[in-house]
Amino acid sequence: MPIPSAAEMNPSDGAVAIFGKVALWSLLTVVLAAIVTVFMPFTTIEGWGDAGGLLVVGVLVGLAIALVVSPVSGFLAAALRHRARRSLPWALGPAAVIWAVWSVVLVVWLNVDLNIPYTWKAMADYLPGMLIGLAGSLLIARRVHRSSDPR
Repeated sequence: MPIPSAAEMNPSDGAVAIFGKVALWSLLTVVLAAIVTVFMPFTTIEGWGDAGGLLVVGVLVGLAIALVVSPVSGFLAAALRHRARRSLPWALGPAAVIWAVWSVVLVVWLNVDLNIPYTWKAMADYLPGMLIGLAGSLLIARRVHRSSDPR
């Protein structure tokens, strides 16, 4: 008789493994997106003189945001992992929705806290970081779709 896998013995093991991976990948994606977002407005105006300070600011902003984004993304991926593994659209759809929700939260925060208006010109500096966030979300969803339960 074959030995059952960890997922067969305890289905939550697979969810825990997915949670950890998605939380880590989300954290790295948000930090990278924040670095790009912080660098973009200043690279053409001020040059690279303060690049070290901007890098630190980007990392700190990314880590602060990721402390919320990563666990929520991990919980959602763990909860939806069975559906995400059945079909690629079920993996990519929720990932795009999660990204859209976080993007709206970012835009509202920029408007309310920093008084940046809702105009395309004002948001143009933040688009590269938001696109990195979208790409990261879709890559993570694809990875969850292709993943297997831990053995």
